[in-house]
Amino acid sequence: MIEVKGPASRVAVIGTGAIGRAVVHRLLAGGRDVTVWNRTESRTTELVAAGARPGRSVREAVSSSTLALLTLKDYTAVQQCLTQLDMGLSGQTIVGMYTGTASEARQAAQWAPGRTPRPPRRGCRA
Repeated sequence: MIEVKGPASRVAVIGTGAIGRAVVHRLLAGGRDVTVWNRTESRTTELVAAGARPGRSVREAVSSSTLALLTLKDYTAVQQCLTQLDMGLSGQTIVGMYTGTASEARQAAQWAPGRTPRPPRRGCRA
């Protein structure tokens, strides 16, 4: 298990489909400062009205947080988002929550500018 030291009070949620929306609502209910980004900006309107802050880009949303949750459909969507992060990620934790293969999880873990990636964790079925 990855331990996030101290309260992860600033969280970015990238992707606001069904899972992303549910996660954001739980985080807001828990008093977290949440920034949201979705490639279709109108899908963040409800979440912004509920108290989340809109991110104008993946980079802006992730850089505003200490914890970023990628609640995306698949590895292709994750790759598209990761390519927008041309910055160091020291002190930040990025968690991918998407459907993919073990090989894709390893590829995602290898990509992390400015930090040493942790080995990917096995997923679980809900």
